[in-house]
Amino acid sequence: RPQGIEFLLDTIQNCKRSDVYFLIIGSGTEFVKIKKWFDNLNPENACLFTFLPKNDYDKLLAACDVGLIFLNKNFTIPNFPFRLLGYLENRMPVISCTDPSTDVGDVLEKSECGFKILSGDIESFQKVIDKLYNNKDIIKQYGKNAYELLINKYNVEKSYKLIIEKMNK
Repeated sequence: RPQGIEFLLDTIQNCKRSDVYFLIIGSGTEFVKIKKWFDNLNPENACLFTFLPKNDYDKLLAACDVGLIFLNKNFTIPNFPFRLLGYLENRMPVISCTDPSTDVGDVLEKSECGFKILSGDIESFQKVIDKLYNNKDIIKQYGKNAYELLINKYNVEKSYKLIIEKMNK
């Protein structure tokens, strides 16, 4: 339920670019709903996987151009999804479609490695897709910036120090 499934499905259905393909991977609480949607609409621009072994997931992720984060638009508590780290590690720009309380999109935009979209704003999502695919250099530069964000802000050593600092207070 924390994922913004409705907006994700609307985004897939309304994406007007033939060169954009969505991979949906997971078997969470909304899988049955998503599977029914895929069975009914049979989208040509998307594929649904229930589960992939970690090795296969990592290989597939490395072959993608852009990472997507969709969170429920009704969240009122900031949320920082773990899958972001995989996107950053794979040097991928990230499109963050979230509620107003979650600041992951702000972090991505400040670091010039991604985009913030309020969940439900299909027009803004399409503009970002067009921007990325009309200028491949943005994908490369934002991907480079994504990896730098991971190294500079989310490495194990820094995380360890932050945790110890908080525990010592």
